[in-house]
Amino acid sequence: MPGKSNAIGVETAGYVLLAMLTRSPKRYQEQSRKIVKWLTTQRNGQGGFYSTQDTVVALQALAMYESQLYQGSLNVVATVTATGLSHPFTVTDDNKLLQQLVTLPTLPTNVSVTVTGQGCAVL
Repeated sequence: MPGKSNAIGVETAGYVLLAMLTRSPKRYQEQSRKIVKWLTTQRNGQGGFYSTQDTVVALQALAMYESQLYQGSLNVVATVTATGLSHPFTVTDDNKLLQQLVTLPTLPTNVSVTVTGQGCAVL
């Protein structure tokens, strides 16, 4: 079954992250950051993962991570620039849980991202 081991890995990582954040967020801050970074590389184009189960667990863990470790104000603008495109993504407290997408008009292309503001956002 393709993706089964990846789904198990995502679900397990989500449970580990939840446990670390519940036990001692500050103590496990570095390990948590590494898990979050890995989890974000596993997401599919629709923002989920491999299955319903791993998606629910991983998104719950990511939401807990964000809510516990980044409690300051959030106002980030990430401008994506590519051939035929310059698109700003604004992330604030009001829209921080929404996935924002843009289609690159020309492929292949070089893409650059410039980020300004205050807070933490996943690109």
